[in-house]
Amino acid sequence: MHASRAPSGSPPLSATYSPALQHIVETLRHRQDCLLLQCWHPNDDIAEAPDAPAPWSEEEIVFLHWRLLQEIVHLADPEQPLHEKFDTLRWIFTERDKDTRPFSFVRCLQVVGCSPLSPAPYCGRLDAQELREQIHARLRPWMSQALALLPAWAREAVLENPQWVQVQLSRNPQWLNEQIKQADTQASLFG
Repeated sequence: MHASRAPSGSPPLSATYSPALQHIVETLRHRQDCLLLQCWHPNDDIAEAPDAPAPWSEEEIVFLHWRLLQEIVHLADPEQPLHEKFDTLRWIFTERDKDTRPFSFVRCLQVVGCSPLSPAPYCGRLDAQELREQIHARLRPWMSQALALLPAWAREAVLENPQWVQVQLSRNPQWLNEQIKQADTQASLFG
């Protein structure tokens, strides 16, 4: 995963996110390193029983929900790999019958928005559908910025058949990079 950072040339937070999501995004960007150190300290019990998995504290479980929501921030980053964007979008826009499962997008919003152990400021119950609509409304510019970084032929391949590209990336996250490198190598041999 990439460290949280604001993409260069990105619009101000108020233009990108709703006020509720803005609180979460600001917290994600400014408190990540501090919370990683606080929540993921070594557990002394592990040394006593190396084969037994360490039980998760409630705080660690809430932190994991929060960490999953950080992936939303990366959708606006043009340099974020496409396979990671596709994974995040699949998680956000999954079938509604999966919304009640642990660590689903909806569950993460509920836990992070309402838990007193959340690293984000309290914002109460968030409307998942409203947030999905806001993300969907911003997808075209976010993806356009990411695709602009690709060679023209790769950009066309993604635009003409995004499902096929997504399948290739799910099999091999480096697939697109390998195709670009191979094309560059062939061009330099014959150019």
